Amino acid sequence: MATVLGIQGRFFDISLNPSDIKAASAGQSDRPSIARTIERIWDTIKDWFCRTNVREAKSHLFTLYDPSATDRDKAVAYFALKNLVGGGYVDRFTVEMMPFGYELRIDYGSGIPSFTHSVELCSGDILAEKLNKDISEAWSDPDARCRFQGELVRDLGRAIYMVDGSEIPHMDADRAGDLARLRSLKTAISGRLHASPEQLGALEVITYQKLFAMMIQSSLELHGLPMAYDLLQIRGHGQTTYQMTKIGNDIELYASFSSEWMLGNQEQTTFLQAPAFDTRILVAPDGTAKVISALCGATPNDEAATLR
Repeated sequence: MATVLGIQGRFFDISLNPSDIKAASAGQSDRPSIARTIERIWDTIKDWFCRTNVREAKSHLFTLYDPSATDRDKAVAYFALKNLVGGGYVDRFTVEMMPFGYELRIDYGSGIPSFTHSVELCSGDILAEKLNKDISEAWSDPDARCRFQGELVRDLGRAIYMVDGSEIPHMDADRAGDLARLRSLKTAISGRLHASPEQLGALEVITYQKLFAMMIQSSLELHGLPMAYDLLQIRGHGQTTYQMTKIGNDIELYASFSSEWMLGNQEQTTFLQAPAFDTRILVAPDGTAKVISALCGATPNDEAATLR
């Protein structure tokens, strides 16, 4: 394709071809079309707002249909718009959870296509890559395996561990450092789930708090954000649960964590979500982990519309 504009710089060169220019101008050419769409929608839903907040509501609608708006922009606009409607129309706004995120939806009725927008919160591929890297390291490096086991032992008193529907007893916090607790967990996994040595080794590596930090990392990397250590700290009081069941030859790990993230007296949230984490992981007989679902923040909430 022919280059129509070239700019040389000290550290890099920039060149533009016709497709680049077309893409750059698309946003401007789309604006009249968006305006027409909004007017058509507004004629149908204006009664939702009791004929008030017209300018604000139309501004939020424009953001929802603006192709240049980010996921964050659209989510903020969605919840802000929902907060403006009368009580009889709130049920037109629905949020459906997806394996790695959620879908925002507004049903307008009157034959107008519904608004839908999917938000991906976590990357299953990125998370699986990180998990399998640790699993491989544990098998190839005895020191690394001992380190992972030590982390698991420290977490045994902080979380609920369930195998085949039954909680592993005697995981008291004051005895979390006792290796007998680790043996109890491994015996239950081997006996009740008939785990292979590879599956057992993999579960030792991934069933402690680092799993949730990896989930946050997968979100940050997916959205192109730098690593923010304040987000990687799992803060506040919460509940952690690990449930392991046998599905065919695989072992499914369901891990969930909920917490209150507080800065002073103000709750902090990540990616427009309540501070909760939820993931399902299949561990194959060879010890390979496959991520089925992963959510940073399991429940979208209206309060998140004020996220900075």
